Amino acid sequence: MNDLTISDPGLVDTALFLQTIKKATAQLHQLLESNSLLSTLVSPRVTIREYYCYLVLMQEIMTVYERDLLTLVAIKQTKATQLIANDLLNIGYALPQSDALNKYSIPAEKIRTSFAWGYAYVMEGSKLGGKVIFKHIQRNLGFTEIFGATFLADGGANTMGLWKEFLTKFSGYVTENNNQEEAIQGAEYAFQSIYQYFELNPFIV
Repeated sequence: MNDLTISDPGLVDTALFLQTIKKATAQLHQLLESNSLLSTLVSPRVTIREYYCYLVLMQEIMTVYERDLLTLVAIKQTKATQLIANDLLNIGYALPQSDALNKYSIPAEKIRTSFAWGYAYVMEGSKLGGKVIFKHIQRNLGFTEIFGATFLADGGANTMGLWKEFLTKFSGYVTENNNQEEAIQGAEYAFQSIYQYFELNPFIV
């Protein structure tokens, strides 16, 4: 038995939970990344239209996330919707009027604190992937952390530090309240619903 197990079993509980939720959502994570639009964002062939469509979809998702879930989670709120709004304005592109946008929503009966933490696990973790997308957008389209890609650059050089801080708060809350299953359900719902939302909006193709 190692020293961590002996001295602080609480830390072991949180570490095991983080391993469990990562494993439980691995396939859903891969499914989301397989979406055609998200795949294109890390391609040299990415277009301004595709990037713009991505931001439009994320603005809808982030509006719901900030309005319905972040108020239940004790983390810093960055108002990503405003960053996206600024990026959309600076990009200077507009979708044709015929392009319809389906709305994104989370059923009210699902919204509980541990569920919100699990959903936040996906959204806050996506900022790490956002850094990868940012490099491709900057290289291929010329947008930067101060013009056109502020949403993707959110957190800057401190993105990893903020992620580790989130994981500590997240795992601590969930294990202390013994709500691991509900948190995993929140993460699974985030991956599934966001994937379905991207797939249901045909104008991205």
